Amino acid sequence: MSRSFVVLCFLLGAFSLVGFGCKERGTASLPGRAASQNQIAATPPPPPVFKTGGVEKGTDPVLLQIQQALNNLAKTESYQLDVQIPGRGSQSSGRLFYSKRGGIHATLVADGVSTQLYSDANTLWVKYATTSWSTVPAGDERTSIETMLKQAFFSSETGANTLVLTGNARVTKEEQDPSGCTLYTIEQTFFVPTTITERFAVCIAGGQPTSIRYIRPEGTTVIQYSRINDPSILATSPLE
Repeated sequence: MSRSFVVLCFLLGAFSLVGFGCKERGTASLPGRAASQNQIAATPPPPPVFKTGGVEKGTDPVLLQIQQALNNLAKTESYQLDVQIPGRGSQSSGRLFYSKRGGIHATLVADGVSTQLYSDANTLWVKYATTSWSTVPAGDERTSIETMLKQAFFSSETGANTLVLTGNARVTKEEQDPSGCTLYTIEQTFFVPTTITERFAVCIAGGQPTSIRYIRPEGTTVIQYSRINDPSILATSPLE
C-alpha cells in the first residue's frame, strides 16, 4: 500500500460521517484489514416506499417530501458542496464541485494539510499538498478512495445525495430558517450491537436541500449546498 494512499485514507477518514443513514454502520474497511467484531452491523430498517400517485400508507408525507428533495440533487447539472466537521482541537473542512459534464473535484483540509481529488467517468487523480497530480489505477486502492470520498461528502458519482431516511425516521421539529429555507429536525434509529439514534436537520428550499446539519456529541457537522445548476462549475478541468 503506497504512502500517499495511507495519508489519503487518514484525511478521508477525518471526513467520513460514519453512519448518518448512508450505509450500514461499520461495514466499510480498508483493503487487507478484516472488520472487527464490533463493526458487524445488522440490516437497518427499510427506507420509505415511494409510489406513483400517492404516499405509502403509514408513512409521514413530510418525510417523503424531504427524501424527494434529497433525491432531486441527482437531477441537477451541477452544484457546490461545503462541509465543516468539528474535531478534537481542530476543525476539518472540505469543498466538492459536482458536474454531470465535468466530473467531481473535491478538496479536503485536515490539520492544515490539503488533498485534492478529481474524478471523471474514466480516471481518478489525486494531489497531496504541493505534489503534482497523479492517477490512481483501477483496483482495490481506487475503489476504497472513491468509497471514502462518497462517505465524506454524501455524494455519489451521479450527484445524488446518499442520505436515506429509514422506515422509523420521524420529524421532531419543523421551523423556518432565517436563510429562507424550511428546517426539519429528524431522528432515526439504526440497530447495531447497541441501538443508536441519530439526530440531524435538513433545510429545504425550492425542492432542493440547502444544508444538512448532523448533530453529534462532539459538535455539529454542517453540509451546505450552493450554485445549483451553475454552468461554470468544472467548465474546465482542474488538471489544466
